[in-house]
Amino acid sequence: MNRINENSALFRLGNRFLNWFCDPELLPEIQGDLHELHHRWMQEYGARKAQWLYLINVITFLRPFAVRKRKNKPYYTKNYTAMFNNYFKIAARNLLKQKAYSVLNIIGLSLGIACVFLIVTHITDELSYESSFPKHERIYRVGVEDWAKSAPSMAQSLEEYIPEIQQTARFFQMYSRIFRYEDFQSEEDHGYMADSTVFSMFNFKLIQGNHRQVFLAPYNMVITESMAKKYFGNANPVGKLLTNDGTEFHITGVMEDLPDNTHLKLNFLVSMATFYKEIPENWTGSHGWMATYTYILLHSPSDIEKAKARLPEVLVNYYQDRGTPEEILANTNWNLMPLGDIHLHSKLIQEMGPNSDITYVYIFAAIGGFILLIASINFINIFTTQSLKRMKEVGIRRVIGARKNQLLWQFLSEAFMVTLMASFLAILLFEIALPFYNQLAGKQILPNQIFSSGNLLIIIGITVTVALLSGLYPAFFVSGFSPLKALAGTKNPRSSAGILRKGLLVFQFVVAVFMIASTIVVYQQMQYFHDKNLGFDKDQVVAVSLFSDLKTKFMDNPEAVKSALMTNPDISSVGVASNLPGDELSVEMVIPDGTPEDDELPTVRVIRVDENYLSTLHIALNEGRNFSRQFNDSASFIINETAVKALGLENPVGTYVTNQTRDLHGPIVGVIKDYHFASLHNAMEPLVLEYNPSWTAFLLVKLKGGKIQETLNSLEEKIHELVPDYLFNYQFLDDRINLLYQDEAKMSTLFEFFAAFAILIACLGLFGLSAHASEIRTKEVAIRKTIGATVSQLVQLLSREFMVLVIIGNIIAWPLAWWGMQRWLENFTYHIPIHWSVFVIASVLSVFVAVFTVSYHAIRTALANPVDALRSE
Repeated sequence: MNRINENSALFRLGNRFLNWFCDPELLPEIQGDLHELHHRWMQEYGARKAQWLYLINVITFLRPFAVRKRKNKPYYTKNYTAMFNNYFKIAARNLLKQKAYSVLNIIGLSLGIACVFLIVTHITDELSYESSFPKHERIYRVGVEDWAKSAPSMAQSLEEYIPEIQQTARFFQMYSRIFRYEDFQSEEDHGYMADSTVFSMFNFKLIQGNHRQVFLAPYNMVITESMAKKYFGNANPVGKLLTNDGTEFHITGVMEDLPDNTHLKLNFLVSMATFYKEIPENWTGSHGWMATYTYILLHSPSDIEKAKARLPEVLVNYYQDRGTPEEILANTNWNLMPLGDIHLHSKLIQEMGPNSDITYVYIFAAIGGFILLIASINFINIFTTQSLKRMKEVGIRRVIGARKNQLLWQFLSEAFMVTLMASFLAILLFEIALPFYNQLAGKQILPNQIFSSGNLLIIIGITVTVALLSGLYPAFFVSGFSPLKALAGTKNPRSSAGILRKGLLVFQFVVAVFMIASTIVVYQQMQYFHDKNLGFDKDQVVAVSLFSDLKTKFMDNPEAVKSALMTNPDISSVGVASNLPGDELSVEMVIPDGTPEDDELPTVRVIRVDENYLSTLHIALNEGRNFSRQFNDSASFIINETAVKALGLENPVGTYVTNQTRDLHGPIVGVIKDYHFASLHNAMEPLVLEYNPSWTAFLLVKLKGGKIQETLNSLEEKIHELVPDYLFNYQFLDDRINLLYQDEAKMSTLFEFFAAFAILIACLGLFGLSAHASEIRTKEVAIRKTIGATVSQLVQLLSREFMVLVIIGNIIAWPLAWWGMQRWLENFTYHIPIHWSVFVIASVLSVFVAVFTVSYHAIRTALANPVDALRSE
């Protein structure tokens, strides 16, 4: 092989040009590449022609920049302001030059960032519970075993034996009541009897009244600002009276409404002296009656370990009549739960209200991360494909002295520009979507929350992270081009960058298919909740609240009230109950006669009902009989199948039992089939129905159907005939049961929402990649079309590679979706099996969307006139 003639005048002249224009650091690399080309030319054309080609090649690429050469001055100055201005000018030109791809990038990123903004505000709201209380880090709730409540007398013992406790406070739930002021009346829930210490412990702000004087006597009442406006308008309510069933409550103060991010949902508070006036002493002093929510305030957050260490001593002294210290400690446990953990970590019996779950925070955080990754992957894929068109620009800039780090900053500045534009658009989308999101998620997030100091830091962090995540690889990829190969346009599109783009596209569809499959499973589980046979008929059952005069009239003559309502032929049955299915039922100790004292029987759930309860809800009776006034059932019980097993009864009907909680003795007259009186989250529990029509809270009215609204209007009229000023308040039983699954329903809706966005963002990326693939294969398609290829064959050719990647993404997503949803379903005692059709539906949907996305460019390219593509050949 001929060697380079370094003494040749042409070769020396070319090298002189290189030494003059090139950066000294880049010169060896550029000369090496040029020498390699010179060897090839010598083999093909001979030494003389190769030297001319060498010189022409050098001059061709360096000539446009000769005018910018200045003696003794580098090409890039150290004026960083000018440098960055230059970067952004070039970035703006490139964005305008490639409008379609710029729009795809900005829309994809803005959708992803907007979704993340929504998820971040959702998560920060969930994690902010109780933070509005200044002392929240020192406040703990005391629970007993798996109960959120505790005995009323426990607070005194805690203060006596644990010096680390600064203060205790108790709440006793009053449930719904109808209050009247003059001619206005309304039903109010979220009311509690409470100690006066709640005001200082939780820093409740009083607009009217003094927290040391508002609870000086029984029936003193503090109402919230919103409740005050409802009853009194702008007038000062202090000193006025609200009446409930003839009882007068003296308003002594008005407090500010509590924020939404607390588990304490309060409309009014009544003095704890009322509790001791209304409740018998043998109940208030009981150590086993779990009635109040007890909170403690420590002197310091660090005192919690000392307080926990003293709990065994308190337990032994509190339950000293229950056996030896060892037996007491073995059978009883008190727990101290931090106030801030209640909303996301507490699922105890008789919580103040439904709490959320930390699992959903993790799920939505993962969804936000995945959506952000998908949006960033779109940027990487589209940016790297478009950078192939800028190879000559990069090569020329490298030749005239640009360093790799300067090119890196250039392309990072473009990434930051796109990300900033996307972030501003994302904030606009956030503002538009927020009302709909609040409706879906059941939140009250305000638009200005996104601009809070904490959220602003998160937004800045997201913007910088996305810019770096999206821009670093493309910047390194582009700045790493070999100058000569870049100038020659010889970058192989099937390089490692192409492999990475395919891998990233697969990842996008793994996430998308995972979310589609998960959404289907969540939807099917919700349908299972809705359609499952609960063991009773929940449809078209109206629960009417029994209050005040209506309850009095019913207790005086229940048959008269029922007969009056049954005059409507569209009402088939009327019964009463103390609780509705889905309520937190009373937990009591029922002991069959003859049970040995050392036998430990489980507690049972108890509902007080009348003789029409079973027929109204169509609950099946296995053996024995229903309640009946004919048998003088003043104290009798019906139990479910689980209670028969739990109490160890072989022949339950006729067995006498004692309800130790209420000191009530009577026979079991029947056994019913198990029915789901609680949420399907829970396993079936022992249930005892106690015949006690006087201890009821709801009229259960079974409608025949067909004329629902007319029947409801007739029912209201009939009740008003019985009690003219009664506030008619009702709810459908199936609606009440659906509330048990509202968290899952919200999750299902949000999953659908974010799954749709994940698919949309992934398809935007696929759209951009398919456009690029079609563009670089335009001439190939034109040649194939010229020699006889049909449009369908060409569309298949252009789509095949993408469909393979989508299918690979599906296959990877299937086991991940199955594992994730199986773990989620384990939270429910009763749940669906995951059927293979879920993955088929998810795959068909994702492939259909991908085909639709890719086919646009494929069909457009296949239908193009081949003459236009081949004209330059």
